[in-house]
Amino acid sequence: MEKQRKPIGGRVGLQIVSARMDRPLQDKVEVILHDAVHATKLSMAAGRRLVLRKDELSEGVQKVIGQVTEEYYYLLSDWDAIVWMVRHANLPKEEAQKVVNGYRQAAAALGVGDKVRIFADVLPGCEFKEHAPKMGPTLGDFKHLQDWDIDDPVTDHCLVLWVPMPLPQSRSKSVVQQQQVIAAFKAQAQLPDWHNVSFGSANQVAGMALAHFKATKESPFDTMVVRTDTHMTLHKDNGSAVIRAESGKPVKERLVMDWHNGRLCCEARGSDVLDAENWAVFAVGVVNALE
Repeated sequence: MEKQRKPIGGRVGLQIVSARMDRPLQDKVEVILHDAVHATKLSMAAGRRLVLRKDELSEGVQKVIGQVTEEYYYLLSDWDAIVWMVRHANLPKEEAQKVVNGYRQAAAALGVGDKVRIFADVLPGCEFKEHAPKMGPTLGDFKHLQDWDIDDPVTDHCLVLWVPMPLPQSRSKSVVQQQQVIAAFKAQAQLPDWHNVSFGSANQVAGMALAHFKATKESPFDTMVVRTDTHMTLHKDNGSAVIRAESGKPVKERLVMDWHNGRLCCEARGSDVLDAENWAVFAVGVVNALE
């Protein structure tokens, strides 16, 4: 069990104890808080008043920390994405640079500006149905999803990489054909064999789309309905799963997303062979942290 440590003398009286932070990182956060107070250059009288209102100060700091920890998808620059892979995935710098360049060049080919951030540091513990409505505008706060049996586990600490534009070649195709488009994308971007690229889970597509919208005020969907890798299991009124007669397995429907009236929408659609004109996929990759 980690022992609580008294605040360092002269610093803000906030003890930062977290199983996800080691001592050196906690020290860095405490230094940030110390420097923030020092930069205000408070008078003695103002300093005494601050001490008298220590509870309000603590609540304010905790509110900011809460906002940071609830921002599960945090967009990174290209360089920060390289640093992330070197630091957290133990990749050689040249390998990380190759991955970043592959996505950046693919995005540029689709007209995505080089200043648009297409990589995100993802915190562990993000649950799609619970946290997506807190990340940005969603249809009905996704209340219609809350009773759905969705196969989308919470996130691990990872880096998510994507092109914020549905792949043009994936439009009007079945799932099998779209998977072939993803494979072609990976080859053309010269991404390494170990790197997995897919449609992205509902969690990943929602997280990246809402982070993109927050940063740019633009939807990445380009009027398309986008398939994800996530499915929901159909249930009868009595709560039991609907079983497919020929296979004896539960009936599942794929989650799809689009953007309508300024909000992210999510539905379940059963057909993987449907090739509707406005259906497409994103190219989404993941690099998992080793720690």
